[in-house]
Amino acid sequence: MLRITNVRRQPRLELEDGAAIEREREMLRITVQDSPQSVALKLEGQLKGPWVEETERVWKNCDRPVAVVDLCDVTSVDLQGKDLLAKMYQGGANLVAYTPMMTNIIEVLTRNDKDPEKKEAH
Repeated sequence: MLRITNVRRQPRLELEDGAAIEREREMLRITVQDSPQSVALKLEGQLKGPWVEETERVWKNCDRPVAVVDLCDVTSVDLQGKDLLAKMYQGGANLVAYTPMMTNIIEVLTRNDKDPEKKEAH
């Protein structure tokens, strides 16, 4: 089963050469893919601001464990977004991405689990 749980856009006006232009900003789409054993979340857009809270709400309201969080189409993440991704990872979710920005964020978030010396120190 596939369901899109959130698509929101907040328009804003910007001045460009004296003319007002409406631009879309801070958009996030959350797609929930259910299977009999687990759930996959696909995030598209910006994981920041109010969208972090919305993503956490969707994550916590899933009926089954979230096995995968697809971050391939995430364009930016703030500190609260990184904290949420760390919680999801610690909760057993596999974080998937291919862009340099997101793979770096995932690498930093999961570094302690991959470094045997740091594991032994704890």
